[in-house]
Amino acid sequence: MTQEAEEQQEFSRRRLWAMAVLTVLGLGMWVVSAVTIGVPPLMWFFGGLLLLGGGGYWWAYARYRRRTR
Repeated sequence: MTQEAEEQQEFSRRRLWAMAVLTVLGLGMWVVSAVTIGVPPLMWFFGGLLLLGGGGYWWAYARYRRRTR
């Protein structure tokens, strides 16, 4: 494997970890919003944005993996 290919693979792993953390953070915000009384609507909104961004990434990643196999 060339050095460039190794760097690209490492970057991909970092991106996967970052998106996994983003998805878990979004789920956590939704759970806290559901359990806590008197949560501002912006917390629901930003939690939804995190989940939407994470879900879109995982959907695109699944499509990419399916096409490259």
